[in-house]
Amino acid sequence: MSNVNDASAIRHISVTRKSASKAMSEVKPHKDGAQLLRRHQEGCTEAFVTLYDSYKPLVRWCLRTTLSRELYHAESDDLIQDIFLRLAKRAPALRTDLDLTRWLVRIARNVAISARRKRRLMTNHAIIDQL
Repeated sequence: MSNVNDASAIRHISVTRKSASKAMSEVKPHKDGAQLLRRHQEGCTEAFVTLYDSYKPLVRWCLRTTLSRELYHAESDDLIQDIFLRLAKRAPALRTDLDLTRWLVRIARNVAISARRKRRLMTNHAIIDQL
């Protein structure tokens, strides 16, 4: 019986990897992310707008794959805004050779995990209050 469960788990992992790689191939951030970051650090607001427009699909994809459907639909716009606010605040201190894609994916995942934790705590508190 455990072999059947192991096989289905392996099949699920391979399907998840395939869909993730397919989704990532569709999300194509700006090829000159480091240059745009550098221009933003120099004060060019147009560069940040281009960064936002280029990397928003990537951030949205990260949130969609990490959050439940309900939480994603309820909070994705606020979370995306929070992620790009973090980028704007931290941009002056970021290295210009930084892999911006990896940095944004990491921040998006962390923000999504925090949102899930917050939602779970709020739900638990609501249940306790009802008792």
